[in-house]
Amino acid sequence: MLRAMSAAPSVPTPRPIPGPNDREGFLAAQARHRAAGRRRGILASLLAVLLAFLVAIPTAPLAYVGAGLLADLVNLVVPMPDLLGRGLALIAPFVTADDVAWRPLLSTLLLSSLPGFAGLVLLWIGLARVTRATTPAAVEATLGLRPARADDAEERQLANVVEEIAIAAQLPPPTVRVADRPSVNLGSYAGAEGPVVFVTRGLLDRLDRAATQALVAHLIAGIGNGDLALGDRLRRVQELAGLLMTVAQAPVSGAARAVLAELWRALRGDPLARANAAGDLFGGAIARNLSEKTQRRARWRDLAPLPLLGPMAIGLVVVPLGQLLLLAAPLGLAWRSRRLLADATAVQLTRDPSALATALSNAHTAGTEMPEAGNLVANLFVLSPWPKATVQVLSPWPKIEARVAALVRQGANPDLAPAPGMHGCLVALLSLLLVPVLAPVVLLLALGTLVGGLAAIAITTLFLGPPVALLHWLLRMVGHG
Repeated sequence: MLRAMSAAPSVPTPRPIPGPNDREGFLAAQARHRAAGRRRGILASLLAVLLAFLVAIPTAPLAYVGAGLLADLVNLVVPMPDLLGRGLALIAPFVTADDVAWRPLLSTLLLSSLPGFAGLVLLWIGLARVTRATTPAAVEATLGLRPARADDAEERQLANVVEEIAIAAQLPPPTVRVADRPSVNLGSYAGAEGPVVFVTRGLLDRLDRAATQALVAHLIAGIGNGDLALGDRLRRVQELAGLLMTVAQAPVSGAARAVLAELWRALRGDPLARANAAGDLFGGAIARNLSEKTQRRARWRDLAPLPLLGPMAIGLVVVPLGQLLLLAAPLGLAWRSRRLLADATAVQLTRDPSALATALSNAHTAGTEMPEAGNLVANLFVLSPWPKATVQVLSPWPKIEARVAALVRQGANPDLAPAPGMHGCLVALLSLLLVPVLAPVVLLLALGTLVGGLAAIAITTLFLGPPVALLHWLLRMVGHG
């Protein structure tokens, strides 16, 4: 009795908190994904600068030949230094030496790439102007967007939801547009008067208000996190690559020259040319050029651009390979981090992770494909507009299963978690097995990109050397000294 009275009172065993063991708050998830996106974005930026130098180095002969001949022309009137002679004296030791000193060679290559790099920077700035003016018209024309109808209950409810979430995020309500498409998808872009959000009619017809609200919260979260500016830079990278490929085709392709003419009119303010040039920079001219080449026989005039074969190889070989090897992976990974960041921010806005997880699953099941959404507008979407059958190894959208699993860790209904299976383990195993095979392939492709750039320099020098040397000699003989 005394022993029982002196015993310590029993403490009830605490009940476990429901949910996964790896529970994560939405603020912690935001911090993690924001840091990952920042790291991947910095890596992508550094690699973009590296690719710009790789592209600029093979253009050095053209830049210095042009500057040298211009100096020779001015020398006819006013004494000017012999730039071509000095340039030849600078590179002669590397051509005649048996043992090349790599450090001076690399410093010379870096110095010679500066004019081409400056030209790429100017193109980047010019494309910024075109992109800002082009995106609204191009997106509306491509997707067939229209204003939400006030007399339609679903579209009126959509406008109310967008306004509510924007107020919750302390942002001005964006403009609402609707695309009459049966698929379930939505996105946002920077319009002429501020952010614009658009949804497909299929989303309004197939999802309930809670699911629509959750997906709209993702859109508003992305706008608040600065995704519109990042998306604009991503499109400009793609446009710059497309522009370089189009310029490379211009000597042999009438379609490519037509695109450049439209781009020039776009720079001068022609709104129709803006939309046309923006779409064609992503390969429309390439497809038309291949089509016209296959429909006629080769002519002697096709051999006239041979002196420009080196610079053409830059746009047709170095740029695509460099973009694939250097930029595709970090850009895709950075954009995936931004999508996961927007998911976590949407949870903060709605306090309903289950609604977003359900919306993502239902949209994926219903179909998110938008066949008309090419590379120009693809990254505007919350969900992948590309066909499910397409292998998208470097897709900028995380897998739906990964997004739902992340939302379950943030408090969504555990029943929504994807069922464990062999798929993930199989992918991991195949990745481990393919690394020893893919690593040498990637290394060879990277080496091929570098060799292609050096070959472009050699080809340009081979074709332009004799006529330029003769013209330089004549101009110097007639001019001052």
